[in-house]
Amino acid sequence: MVLLALSLAAACTGSTEGGPGPGEPGGPAEVQLDVVDEHAAQFDEDLPERPAGSQQEFAAATYITGHLQKAGYEVRLASVPYKDLVRSTNVVALPPGGEPIEAVVIVLYDTASNMEPHGSDIGLFLEVARALRVAEPEHHVQFVALGAEVTGESGGNLGSQTLADELAELEEKPPVIALLEVPGGGFKAPGASGQEMNEIAADMGIPVSRPLQEPLLPAYLRSTEIFLAARVPHSVATGGLEEVGRVVLEYLSGR
Repeated sequence: MVLLALSLAAACTGSTEGGPGPGEPGGPAEVQLDVVDEHAAQFDEDLPERPAGSQQEFAAATYITGHLQKAGYEVRLASVPYKDLVRSTNVVALPPGGEPIEAVVIVLYDTASNMEPHGSDIGLFLEVARALRVAEPEHHVQFVALGAEVTGESGGNLGSQTLADELAELEEKPPVIALLEVPGGGFKAPGASGQEMNEIAADMGIPVSRPLQEPLLPAYLRSTEIFLAARVPHSVATGGLEEVGRVVLEYLSGR
């Protein structure tokens, strides 16, 4: 199983501060939906349960780390306090162009009981990161996969809180964009940093997606509140995988 193989490789060569150095990105400068589906299957079929702080969540973090490094990113693992003596992890792909950070793309990767699969969101996150690295090798966008995000511990959204605390220290707060597939296609980016993306979608002739629904909505609402409290602009790029990929890549290009 790919997830298990990557976990074993990380255990041999990585550390809590990172792993092997970045590679050279390959493939086209656009989101490949078949690759998104391959990533999604790893999470939804091979590792569907990934509770915060578990070995399964660690395996998922390792998979994400490996593919970000393969796409040419230096990756930092940021500890997320969860319970006494238990930690989760935010997987942070550093901007290849260095500072300043011009935007941050996020996705959650842990799971909770009775939660709908969301492997396609993680797959899209990885493909957007790879495609942007090909299109803009020295871009200033940070990609962060959030751990302990849907847990009920300490109010939940612990990955968002950890990231918001880091971004709050920056003089210029970069916009944060979450990725969320909404069945039915289209595009919509509600939130403080979504207006430009909505305008890009309109220029592309992409229709507006249908409204957000349960079960992921509560986690994204709390995340929005956390970033707003830190005075960090935040939006959720929602819609079909193809549409979200096209719009977000266009928005991020050149940053």
